[in-house]
Amino acid sequence: MFLACSSYVLQLMGSVRFLSGIISTSQQAQAGATRIVELLSERSLVQEQRDVVELDEPSGMIELEHVDFAYAGASGSCATSACGSSRGSGSRSPACLVPAIRRWR
Repeated sequence: MFLACSSYVLQLMGSVRFLSGIISTSQQAQAGATRIVELLSERSLVQEQRDVVELDEPSGMIELEHVDFAYAGASGSCATSACGSSRGSGSRSPACLVPAIRRWR
């Protein structure tokens, strides 16, 4: 009797672990989706100049060279390029450029 009971409990434990993994993954996906929506709904702080040249046939490709910016109140530059930062991986820095890039579409 004990062996059958422990066998059933072990079978249930696998299902419970599987369900907890699904719940954990869905919470991470929801947090990621929320952050993406926040990024896409942010207004750009970049002001468009008045003497902008309109493109006749845009190719749809954006090339960023020598991109540099700093956070408000920072003493120096935070990023040395759009894909990296001098202090780390730069994963947050390019995300800050998304609202400005979206306006160009």
